[in-house]
Amino acid sequence: MELFVTVVMPMAAFTLAGTMTPGPNNVMLAASGANFGFRRTTQHMIGVGAGASFLLFVVALGMGAVFAALPALQLAIKIAGATFLIYLAWRIATAVPVTHDGDRGKPLSFLEAFGFQFANPKAWTITAGAASTFMPPSISAASGAAVLAATFAIVAIPSIVLWTAFGVGIGRLLTTARAHRIFNGAMALLLVAAVVFLFAV
Repeated sequence: MELFVTVVMPMAAFTLAGTMTPGPNNVMLAASGANFGFRRTTQHMIGVGAGASFLLFVVALGMGAVFAALPALQLAIKIAGATFLIYLAWRIATAVPVTHDGDRGKPLSFLEAFGFQFANPKAWTITAGAASTFMPPSISAASGAAVLAATFAIVAIPSIVLWTAFGVGIGRLLTTARAHRIFNGAMALLLVAAVVFLFAV
């Protein structure tokens, strides 16, 4: 019970605040929902949740300390994240929704969404913050990391689903190919803006 009150509950509140706010994952989920619908975005959604939870697990086990101690590693992750974000911005900008052309464009796969978490600057910020703040000292490192990762995985589900559903709702309002192109262009610009912000801080 003490673990639930001192670790799980505050970790859940932290996770909800971190995952509900806009970021690369949420922009991409909304864009995918708008272009491909909820069902076709399922693998993307699962990949985000699983990838971010696994990243938190390995950060809590000690990778976060390594990351903090090596500025070169931080820079490498920034560059990798920026490169992948630009690639994803291009994919979103050139996506054609299935309602207009069923043969073109596809949502992110599970592995793509999972792997992106390791190059996602916001995911690193959230997981490093969670590991340094909520890691329980009363149990083993592996058990503590598992508790944090499991809490994150469960609490992140509503955010992932809501952002995708938000995109699906927008997609229903986009009744022409031109409207989809404008929306996709705006989502792509948001990801490019994230790249600019990444190197500005």
